[in-house]
Amino acid sequence: MLRLAGTTRTYPCLPAAADVTGARIWAGLRFRKSLVDGAHLGHQVAGLVASHVRSR
Repeated sequence: MLRLAGTTRTYPCLPAAADVTGARIWAGLRFRKSLVDGAHLGHQVAGLVASHVRSR
């Protein structure tokens, strides 16, 4: 769920949230490389957390 300026948007899956990335770039708030690098790091962290939870 994303909440901006009193508007709430719900996304059924992470790829559907890609329009948020595009909007941040088009608005000049972020650079594409920083968003791509952040997404990559997030996927790596999620993988480590998932493997840790599975090993319990």
